[in-house]
Amino acid sequence: MRSPKLRGNTPACAEKSLIRRATAGSGEPLRAALAARANFFGVSKISLIAKLTAAEGKAAELEAVLADVVAAADEEAGLEIYSAHKDTANEGVYYFFEMYTDGDALAVHGKGDGMKAAMGKFGGLLGSRPEITMMAPVVAKGIDI
Repeated sequence: MRSPKLRGNTPACAEKSLIRRATAGSGEPLRAALAARANFFGVSKISLIAKLTAAEGKAAELEAVLADVVAAADEEAGLEIYSAHKDTANEGVYYFFEMYTDGDALAVHGKGDGMKAAMGKFGGLLGSRPEITMMAPVVAKGIDI
């Protein structure tokens, strides 16, 4: 798979180009584009939050699939934290917190057989596309960053 091409000569231009290509249906998986972004900016560990919104009446089914996906995460060595959280103020809204050892670990996320099978169960359960916010850890208690 090709890495996203970087346009412009500043980090801001490169970031905008990668995000635009990742979200515009360019054929490149979003996570691969995010991993390339992290590698470009020299980030070692990568964390992200993914917001998932259940389709109407599908929250309980989505929670069951979230449990399957978290269980399948054991096959991913570079995935250090993978946890699902329910929004207590908004019914049917969930957040994943993820931390990877590096951009390469993020790029291979979801490619193992167990994870592919678990992620395949999301079909028809989401009311909208996931919203992903990529971050670089700065300080933490309880985890090595």
